[in-house]
Amino acid sequence: MITKSLFKHQPAKSTNRFIGKNRVKVGFLSLFVALSLILTGCGTKTPQISVQDYNNELISLQESALDQVKSYFQALDDEYDGQNLSDLYTTMQENLSTLADKAQNASGYREDLTLKNAVLAYITGLQTSLDQHEKPIVRLLTSYSGSAQQFYEQDRSSINSGTLLFAQDLTKLDQALDIAQSAFAKKHKLKLP
Repeated sequence: MITKSLFKHQPAKSTNRFIGKNRVKVGFLSLFVALSLILTGCGTKTPQISVQDYNNELISLQESALDQVKSYFQALDDEYDGQNLSDLYTTMQENLSTLADKAQNASGYREDLTLKNAVLAYITGLQTSLDQHEKPIVRLLTSYSGSAQQFYEQDRSSINSGTLLFAQDLTKLDQALDIAQSAFAKKHKLKLP
């Protein structure tokens, strides 16, 4: 009887020990899985930036694009003689392309791409408008062998027409961006300057 009672209790003890070891293993396994999920989840998600920072980042890209265009025209006004106009124009377009890429790759805010798409449309709209209205003038100027003053006198109407059409395109781009930014600000309760 003593052996039977010892035998009866021993399997129970070994079962408890087995269950206890499994609990520890299951506990460590759950902890490992939880930590893995947390670390994996943190590694794949990009951190969200504040709405205001997102707005400021995109608007600064738009302002930089406009500054590129202003710098181009300022360089034409200040020191046209002796400059390679084609290189100046190409550099401006490359800088605009870089800004468009930055706008395209800007991290979104809660999947709201309204402002991002508007800024991207603004920058690419600048590029398109310049290609339509300024590039033909650049081609004429670079192929012209006379003085710049003589060129301006002869082709004043095409220059004025190109400038006027570019200004109209710029006004449309500004209006579209203002509408998109106002809608974005209203949706996210931002105060715009």
